[in-house]
Order: sequence, then C-alpha cells, then structure tokens
Amino acid sequence: MRKFKVILALLAVGMMVSVSNAGIGGDVIDGVQLISTSGVSASYDNATGITSWSQGASGWLMTNGYQAAAFTSVSITGTFYGAVDTTSDGHPSAIFNSGTWSMHLENGSLNVDVAGHTLGNYVETEGKLQEGHIDGRAIVIVDSATFSFGDYGWGEVQLHWEGDTGNQAGLIADIALPQGSTFSNYATDSYESTNTTISLWADEGTVPEPATLILLGLGGLLLRKRKKA
Repeated sequence: MRKFKVILALLAVGMMVSVSNAGIGGDVIDGVQLISTSGVSASYDNATGITSWSQGASGWLMTNGYQAAAFTSVSITGTFYGAVDTTSDGHPSAIFNSGTWSMHLENGSLNVDVAGHTLGNYVETEGKLQEGHIDGRAIVIVDSATFSFGDYGWGEVQLHWEGDTGNQAGLIADIALPQGSTFSNYATDSYESTNTTISLWADEGTVPEPATLILLGLGGLLLRKRKKA
C-alpha cells in the first residue's frame, strides 16, 4: 500500500509540470495550481439558468517547482449565467454563456486573492469516470491576482499566467451530487451540492482530464502529509 501511495504521488507531481520550469527559486511562481479541496457549495436553478458557488473550507497551492502551501480558510464565489441544456444519451450537460468568479485563500499571513470572468463558455457535464459527479470547465480571464506570503518564507511573488493575453487560466469544478439525488437534465431539474472541489490552473493549456485530477488530488494530499511529517 505504501508503494502504491508513493507511485500516485510521483504521478501527480509529474503531471503538474507546466510549459515553464520556473519555481519558487526567484520572485516568480509559474504554472500554479490553486485548489479548494473541500467545502464549496454548488447549486443550479433551472428556473433562472444559473449555476453558483459559495463558501469553502480548506485548500492548497502547488507550483511546478513542487512547492506546496496549505490554506486553512477558503472562500470561493462563482456565478454562471445563460444555461443552454445540451443533455444527450441520458447524460446531463449544459453550456453557460458568461460568468464571474473569485477565490480567497488564507492561512495566517499567507493570503491569495484571485478573481476574473469566463472567456467564452463555461460547460458542465456528467462525469464519465465518477458516477453522480458533474464536471465543470472553462477557460477564464484573470482580472486580478494578489499574493501576500508574509512570514511564510517565500517573499514577494508575481504570478505569470499563460495564454496569448498573459492572463488566461483553466477553471475546473468537480461537483459531487448527494446520493440518491435525481438530476437528468438542465431544462427541468436543479441540483444542490455541499461537496465541490474547485481548481484554478495558471496554464490553461495543461488543464488535465478528470482521471488525472483524481491522481493530482491524491498526490497533493500525500505531499502535504509528508511536509507536515
């Protein structure tokens, strides 16, 4: 079992490497992955065609230099409008034509604030690998990003977003629907979830598929445990 956990951690770290190789060594973090690991509430209202996110519990930051930082307080908001039901073959899915989002992650003097809007559509669809999960995906524009590391030891940090405009990122939601809930399409049904994970990737070109996200999440938790030890 121990060997299996180590393999998962190595796979997760290997897949987190982005196009650039910059890390914490200087004053730039490149290829950042910001994740809320738990506690985000998500809901969809078919009467308004709006998906929304709120709250949060904990999270972590990983760079492509394999540096990790844990957050004990997370606050996430998101609102996505104009749902068009694209359900097919019994798998619910929808396209939202606009939206805004923001994240605040904190642990003492370690603070991160990021906010922006969608570039094009935000899409939700039933997860192929996890029954009862809705996967949300969008390429987003980062309108503002503030990193304050205080006495954490990383100094001042400037985040380099990838993309043609220099501020594009990949935004992913993993929305776990309650057991026994019925959600078959976006035209007539709604959902509410208190078990949602939100991921923001600084390089939108390396946003992984859902199967890869599972490995990344497991690997990240193992790395955090090793750091605490």
